Amino acid sequence: MLTDSYKIFFAPVQGYTDRIYRMLHDNLIGGVDGYFSPFLRLTGNGAIRNKDKRDIDQATCKVDLVPQVIGGKADNVKIMLDYLLSVGHTRVDINLGCPFPMIVNRGEGAGMLKNLVVSDNPGFKELMSLIASYPMLEVSLKMRLGWEVADESLRLLPVINDTPLKSVTMHARLGIMGYKGECDWEGFGRFYEGCGHKLVYNGDILSIADYENVIMRFPNLEGVMIGRGLLANPTLAAEIRSDNITREEKSRLLKTFHDGLLELYAKQLHGEHQILIKMKSLWDYFLPDTDKKLLKKIKKSTRLDSYIAVTDEIFLL
Repeated sequence: MLTDSYKIFFAPVQGYTDRIYRMLHDNLIGGVDGYFSPFLRLTGNGAIRNKDKRDIDQATCKVDLVPQVIGGKADNVKIMLDYLLSVGHTRVDINLGCPFPMIVNRGEGAGMLKNLVVSDNPGFKELMSLIASYPMLEVSLKMRLGWEVADESLRLLPVINDTPLKSVTMHARLGIMGYKGECDWEGFGRFYEGCGHKLVYNGDILSIADYENVIMRFPNLEGVMIGRGLLANPTLAAEIRSDNITREEKSRLLKTFHDGLLELYAKQLHGEHQILIKMKSLWDYFLPDTDKKLLKKIKKSTRLDSYIAVTDEIFLL
């Protein structure tokens, strides 16, 4: 298996890969070379949310963590870079790929690509100039092939290549696609050929075969970033790293991971209702091949004891 030369990063997924999730995954399962946090956000008065500060607190988040900030106006990004430096972070990832309409409509995330198409917005160059003014930080970009056309990202390559970056992670979809439709390997290939930085592939790696197909097609990658694939199967990276994980061991790990999350969230959250909401949301991605009748029972659970009874039944199957 092609495993030793390539890195595997756990992509940030807002609402799912929080501090508790990352720490338990790292301690119990592993196989990941680094975790990226969901992006920091500013409040209406220009301050970083306290919730986001807690999520990336190095004193309590003992994993190889790269904080992520949402790419947008250079002034806003500067606030977040200054904060990260002040609390001792030396790595940061700037998200230029988030396709959610609320983010895009503010000209942030993939909205920077949309605005570039609409009006040749100079905001991208301003952001890259800001990055160049922070040599004390190792900065990476996470982006998409374009907003409506894959080759839109190629227009940005001269500026990207001239900017001191640690790496670029490219999600092989368009912003307008969200997370639907097929990844564009040909579009990714054109960016791959022109990118002067270390490049990480992101998009629809759901199995060992998916991982190997990407690595074989693009052998000069630094590695891959996996989000939904790891949420669906938290042992995926560990399985890629080792072919010695038996079906029984995998089942045991997944149950222990699930039960560990339940225990940790129960200590953090207040009341049965909040705990249930958090744990039920896990199944938006987790173990998608689970019997639909059992998944329906999870969604209908109104008490923790009924929720636990259903999940115990799932792990016994």
